[in-house]
Amino acid sequence: MSGPSPEERARLRAYIVGQAAALPLVEVAAKMRRDGEALCAALEAVPPASWYARPTPGDWSAAELAGHAIEVIERDAAIVAALRAGRPAPAFVPDELGAPIAHQLADAAAFRAAFTELREAFLADLLRAGGADGTAVTIEHPWFGALNWREWLFFMRIHDNDHARYVREKHISA
Repeated sequence: MSGPSPEERARLRAYIVGQAAALPLVEVAAKMRRDGEALCAALEAVPPASWYARPTPGDWSAAELAGHAIEVIERDAAIVAALRAGRPAPAFVPDELGAPIAHQLADAAAFRAAFTELREAFLADLLRAGGADGTAVTIEHPWFGALNWREWLFFMRIHDNDHARYVREKHISA
């Protein structure tokens, strides 16, 4: 998956920063749930016989993308927890086709179950802690620059939406 153009990066960064500053955490969580649902629904629309197939040699299979999405929610939960606590966050590792995927999911139902469990636990912890404190500590994103934990939540939304769109374009509409 190629990255956004410099103009698109600037537009997305402005969105990330603006939304993170404006929206209450409960609204952010609702948006994250909606976006996660869109990713689950897109993967569920992939024909089971195509789950492991790459549309072209340079594309992700649905299985690879699902495994990657699970790794990302685990990584992002650790990043947000560290930033909220004022600690340095674990290193950000960008998406990379062909990188080993630790989570091998048999189908979209397995993805939905794993993703929902992780996402709901993450959101429950986030909402329980609440507040806007700890926003001075940041992590550098290669496209969007320094992001605090609230801003990182909006990057997570963009990531989920980008992958849902990718699945629809490459695996469903193709």
